Amino acid sequence: KFQAEMNVGSADVRVNQLQQLLQGSVVPMVNEGPIKICETFLAKEERKKYPVEQVSELEEEMKKFINRCGFAVKLANQVIETRQLDEYVQFQKMIAVHYNKMKEKLNPFLFQTD
Repeated sequence: KFQAEMNVGSADVRVNQLQQLLQGSVVPMVNEGPIKICETFLAKEERKKYPVEQVSELEEEMKKFINRCGFAVKLANQVIETRQLDEYVQFQKMIAVHYNKMKEKLNPFLFQTD
């Protein structure tokens, strides 16, 4: 179903560009990116410092970010598999590992219970 919906066999999906985007989003390099944002604004003790509406909005946007990154990881995996692009497999595995680590680190900030 996923393949049919996304037409992953199409040349419109460029694996190299998709992997670069994912690398910049989920693989910490120079800065800590989304994890630092959550630590700074969405940690339980930090939330009190900011307007509730803005904290809620940031929380929702971070959830969307995680979902979109997950979608992109699945898309890249499907494209690589469908087109048999073996040269991208190792790098994609590394991206998937980092995505899962990031998601695991962000979940406590995004699904807090009071």
